[in-house]
Amino acid sequence: MEKLTQEKLKEVLDYDPVSGIFVWKERFKKNGEINSCSWKRAGTSTLYGYIVIGINGTLFFAHRLAWLFVYGYFPENGIGHINHKKSDNRIENLHEATRSCSLQNKRICVKNKSGITGVSLAESSGKWIVKIKNIYLGTFPSLLEAAKVRYAGELKHFDCVVNSSAKSYIDREMPPKGGD
Repeated sequence: MEKLTQEKLKEVLDYDPVSGIFVWKERFKKNGEINSCSWKRAGTSTLYGYIVIGINGTLFFAHRLAWLFVYGYFPENGIGHINHKKSDNRIENLHEATRSCSLQNKRICVKNKSGITGVSLAESSGKWIVKIKNIYLGTFPSLLEAAKVRYAGELKHFDCVVNSSAKSYIDREMPPKGGD
């Protein structure tokens, strides 16, 4: 099969970057009748929650097709879903990501009590312990201090930082000063 290009993709599918939905363009059968799939939503969900679309006998992930449709190329690395919803293929929810970056953009463990990845409470002292990649970064009296150290560690040790729970916490606790 020929390599799928943006031009070929746009011949068979239409994509709405705001909704993230693909629909089949009007297609005709060999006998000239309009194909029943014309202008219907394209794709099906996998067991893992991703949307896949078959084009000329090849299955493609919809998030990769969205990237090709908008930017004109398939990224060398992967594409991550910023909000973790694998079926949400809005272009604003997608970002180029290495495997390492995608793994860093995972949800916080349900057992986490701090709300910040890599930050836990030492119940004996009441202080916050900060780790990143199994590296001990220190113990801090306040959750805000711990969040700042965690975020600095993410910037230092990760190849990308997306959806940092530490950064979100810092932003909530220290909103930007408005006006003067």
